[in-house]
Amino acid sequence: MQEAGFARDDAGYFAASGERLRPDYWIWAGPIFERALAIMTDSWRRAGIDIQPSVFPAVQVRDNEARNNFVAIASAGGVLDGWLVDESDAGEVDRVLAAGIDCAAVPLMMTDVDATAAMAEAALLLAEGVRR
Repeated sequence: MQEAGFARDDAGYFAASGERLRPDYWIWAGPIFERALAIMTDSWRRAGIDIQPSVFPAVQVRDNEARNNFVAIASAGGVLDGWLVDESDAGEVDRVLAAGIDCAAVPLMMTDVDATAAMAEAALLLAEGVRR
């Protein structure tokens, strides 16, 4: 995180230039997903990421247009700019890159605070590359 220009603020969250890192985190509506959201939110926050959790409403889950324009994974223009895939899917990275989307394979299981922080750092590094 330090390499990406972030340092912990007084509350223990990562911030850069006085602005706290507050990424949106959306999940599909449903009891299992919503329980997972609570766990993931706690894990991200323990790792110093002030995640902003939201639930994608059930009615929109069934709406193809809403899913295809899901802002949590798209840029303002509606085009996917970058994608992290789990290391078990590393064989797909070249295909994603060939489609013009920055991509990296990293461990995506948030098994503990360190693993969650490593995944967040990978996301930030990917985002930094997309911004350039």
